Amino acid sequence: MTAITRPLDIIAVAAFSEEVRSSVPRVLAALDVAEREGAPSPAAHEAFRLIHALKGAASMVGLAALGHVLNQAEEMLDVPVNEGRAVPEPVLALLRVTVPKCPAYVEAACRGECASDVALELSKAYRDFAGCNPEEPDAMLLDLIELDRRGLEQHAPAAAPAPPPRGDDDLDLDLVPAEPVPQELAEVFAQEAQENLQAIARLTAHICSTPDDRDALQELRRAVHTIKGAAGIVGYKAASRLAHRMEDLLDRLYDGTAAATPEAMRLITSSSDALDDLIASPPDDPATLREILVRLLAEYDRTVGWTGTAPAVATTAGQAPGAIAGSAAPAAPAVAAEPREPERRTRPDRRRNAEDRRRGGSQVVRVPFERLGELVRSVSELVINRSSFDQHYAGLVEQVDELKLSTARLRRLALKLETDYEVRALAGNVAASAGPGGHGFDELEFDRYTDFHLLSREMTETASDIGTISTRLSETIGNFDGDLTRLGRLTREVQDKVMEFRMVPLVTLAARLERAVRVTAEECGKAADLVLEGENVALDKTLLEEMSDPLLHLLRNAVDHGIETPAERLAAGKPARGRIAVRASHEGTDVLIEVQDDGAGLDLERIRRTAVERGYASEADAGTLSEEELIALVFEPGFSTARRLSEVSGRGVGLDIVKAKVTRLGGRLSIASRPNAGATLTVRVPMTLAITRILLVRTGGQTVGLPLGAVLQIARPDAPAITSVGTERVVEVDGRTYPLRDLSSLLDLPRAAETSVNRPVLIANLGGRRMALVVDEIVQSRDAVVKTLGTHLRRVTGVWGATLLGDGTVILILNPTDLAGTADQPRVRPAAPRAAAIELQSYTVMVVDDSLSMRHVLSNALKKAGWNPVQARDGVEALELIHRASDPPDLILLDIEMPRMDGYEFLATIRAQSQYRSVPIVMLTSRGGDKHREKAMGLGATGYIVKPFQEEALIQQAGDLIKASRAAQRKAS
Repeated sequence: MTAITRPLDIIAVAAFSEEVRSSVPRVLAALDVAEREGAPSPAAHEAFRLIHALKGAASMVGLAALGHVLNQAEEMLDVPVNEGRAVPEPVLALLRVTVPKCPAYVEAACRGECASDVALELSKAYRDFAGCNPEEPDAMLLDLIELDRRGLEQHAPAAAPAPPPRGDDDLDLDLVPAEPVPQELAEVFAQEAQENLQAIARLTAHICSTPDDRDALQELRRAVHTIKGAAGIVGYKAASRLAHRMEDLLDRLYDGTAAATPEAMRLITSSSDALDDLIASPPDDPATLREILVRLLAEYDRTVGWTGTAPAVATTAGQAPGAIAGSAAPAAPAVAAEPREPERRTRPDRRRNAEDRRRGGSQVVRVPFERLGELVRSVSELVINRSSFDQHYAGLVEQVDELKLSTARLRRLALKLETDYEVRALAGNVAASAGPGGHGFDELEFDRYTDFHLLSREMTETASDIGTISTRLSETIGNFDGDLTRLGRLTREVQDKVMEFRMVPLVTLAARLERAVRVTAEECGKAADLVLEGENVALDKTLLEEMSDPLLHLLRNAVDHGIETPAERLAAGKPARGRIAVRASHEGTDVLIEVQDDGAGLDLERIRRTAVERGYASEADAGTLSEEELIALVFEPGFSTARRLSEVSGRGVGLDIVKAKVTRLGGRLSIASRPNAGATLTVRVPMTLAITRILLVRTGGQTVGLPLGAVLQIARPDAPAITSVGTERVVEVDGRTYPLRDLSSLLDLPRAAETSVNRPVLIANLGGRRMALVVDEIVQSRDAVVKTLGTHLRRVTGVWGATLLGDGTVILILNPTDLAGTADQPRVRPAAPRAAAIELQSYTVMVVDDSLSMRHVLSNALKKAGWNPVQARDGVEALELIHRASDPPDLILLDIEMPRMDGYEFLATIRAQSQYRSVPIVMLTSRGGDKHREKAMGLGATGYIVKPFQEEALIQQAGDLIKASRAAQRKAS
């Protein structure tokens, strides 16, 4: 039998020595408890686990002989533990003698020496107990000792004396490994550490609410122990040391010598945060992290005492099992508990333990994310090839159908030719029957064949043969179709499985999100809890990484600006601790994430005052801002309502960045707020799928694709189902009424001349809104490989990506979330820009609009063009400004719907005054109907532009109108 060994790592051996010294006393304490418990014994299982962990760690660091000896020790407990029997007294006695000698082998290895006598002595004790021949040496152990000796000789120059037990004051707090860690090992360690840190955060929160859950406490101990061992082997000494102290505290909680008080759990939580920072390589702020680490270790010293040396094991009857003796400092209130009797362990569920062991033995393969990307691309190519295959298959079916028709025509022709010829020949052959060739028989008594007979018969037989071939081809196509159907099903299954590889649940961010809320609350002097709803909703890993920073900022913003202080909450009749909920769900092809707090909500008056103080609006304008306009201001760059500058807020760099990130992902961000009830921020982004199912439709002469998940229903409404409500067309489908829009108008495509009656209507979910979209034709549904548009087309509104058909045709895939933003604002195609540059002149342009944001946007665009903008909130204010000015404006940009005096009233009034009849007036409105346009042009409007618009096209058209107006004035004069 050949043992599989690893090269000796002297640095890992030094870290392993501390683990051995700390674990041996815990093994002995567990054996003492197991002796009192009898059968079954959780303490015996714990001793078995500790020895098993030491065995694995010894083999990992390269001490193969010690791993072999510890394997023999493990076998002593294997049968009683797994069968739920009491550990025999001779086994307990043997382990009490042999286990304490294991540290001597490790300490010798730290000095570069191989303590072969220790290994041989321990092995002899186990072999004697098992009844082996004492004269027969353990051949495998001798080989392993020789391997250890050679490994230690190779590292002899680098070997250092074993570090003596020391206190935290002189602890070498190396935050990063002393030796470079192989990249593959570092990645595996980081992944495993993050999984365990997430488990620690989850279990800590659970234990805070359920302190008596011993199973959860045991699972927490296991997670911390795993991090400690892995960090020590990789070389993260500081992380291993901190995890070791966490384990000391958790041992006391599990043994019942300390209570799981909020202070104790807070210490565990702070340590988990520090571990997260320690594992980050390199740490962001080493000096601060070192201070935090020293403070945490000092707090553990006060709480559980220093355990750097092997403490005496509590064996007296009056001492609690597992208690650590020799602690000089008294236990701090954080984990101090009144004296109580040791808790009797509950009987473990043996079936559950078996399941745990089976799960622990499952094989896991770690695949780099780049490999998954390559696999997704391969599946994408498979889908493209299948699409081409479908197209060629459809062509083959079409040709076979044509062959069937040709066969039928050939049969009819052959039959007609044969019948007609025989009828005609029958009369002509009556006279010839008496001749020599008739042999004295008439036509009924003797058949006579000519060359034409033979030709017609051959044609008939050929038609029959072609018919047979056509039938067999049809059968082949039927089999082909079945194979193609199965191939499609298997392709979709592979596609779904591959896409699942990229999906991770929201709960993977739980630890980071909870930490953000906890740390921000501490910095702000507040108390808040985070609740995750839909934590098992799976999201694309790339999307989740992109959304992690915006989510963290939204949570910090909710704590800082939303949640009140405990005193304020109690005064308002609320619980002292605030509540922030993060919800995740899928809605069609969108991912919906909501961040809701139960705080005070948005302070609209403070937003109004801040808008005035920071120059976003004048005091008069700020007083007229609506609630929607005030809420929109919080997304402006540099806007902040914080009263003071802090590490959390006050710089105004916040929600605008979040909105920019969400917009870049093709999503939308919205806020809803209720006074004293909290605010809800809703993020809606499309799912980033490499392969998706789309519906191909024809509209405006173009073929486009819609994600099939966004299409709820397809209908063909008749005339009575389509009506108008005010200026909006609606359609009734299955008893429900939906707004009706022509898809071509949303995409700036030519609209069809026919009405919506009997044309296909798609009931679609556009960004959370259900709407009816009229299209010209429904082509088909199919799997599509979504390709990005590249940086040059990234800002195209309404387009998610593109896909290729089997014949190479490029099809644009629409973004339902973007379409929702333009559904109420139909676009017009802007005039094509001229080749010549716009003449740079200083024009005065009046902007008349009741929306502060629109006036701000238009004014900035005019200023960039070098023009002078003048703002007015409505028609009344515009008339006042015009009459006070010495010269009329060169052009007026006019909205329609405004308070006091709307655009139509202003237009009629200004055109009634002769001195202003030549001023160009362009209606700038979201109303794109013909009725609105005709009325405006009838009242004297010079131009009509529908929002949203392109700034370049607006400036171009405005400049042309001003020049034309001035030319007309010069000509008239």
